[in-house]
Amino acid sequence: MRKIKGCRVIGIAGTKEKCDYLKSLGFDVALNYKENFVENLKKETPDGIDCFFDNVGGEILDAVLLNLRVNARIAICGQISEYNRLGEPSVGPRLFFHLIYKNAKIEGFVSTKWVQEWPQGIKEMAEWISQKKIKYDETIEEGGIEATPKAFISMLSGGNVGKQLVKL
Repeated sequence: MRKIKGCRVIGIAGTKEKCDYLKSLGFDVALNYKENFVENLKKETPDGIDCFFDNVGGEILDAVLLNLRVNARIAICGQISEYNRLGEPSVGPRLFFHLIYKNAKIEGFVSTKWVQEWPQGIKEMAEWISQKKIKYDETIEEGGIEATPKAFISMLSGGNVGKQLVKL
């Protein structure tokens, strides 16, 4: 949506194929977090980052915090890099002082907070999809509810493209 609203959009993925896929969807840049991510992010954001939607946390968030613009905003929707570390959390938060110097804001993002905006969002999204302004893909696992663990594990290990679904 941000691209539709005139923003430059950078995607992050873990393989060349997924980065190519992001570019095919219309992302301005797609960075592979496994290949010189910190350097490439800095190169692609010489003036800093205004907005970041975070699902990963950890080293990805650290790199973003080092590249914020003044008045930047970060929405945290997930922390996948930390989920398996609940018994032994990684060190942090250690770079939040960058929020101070950049007068930046970090906020949790849960979709139900925006329930009042859902009808308008659904209307706009349907228009953009019908106008081919938004492209998407789905990975569908066959096999009913019994296939759910396999689909979930595949999604967590990067085996899906787009939304991971299970056909019931």
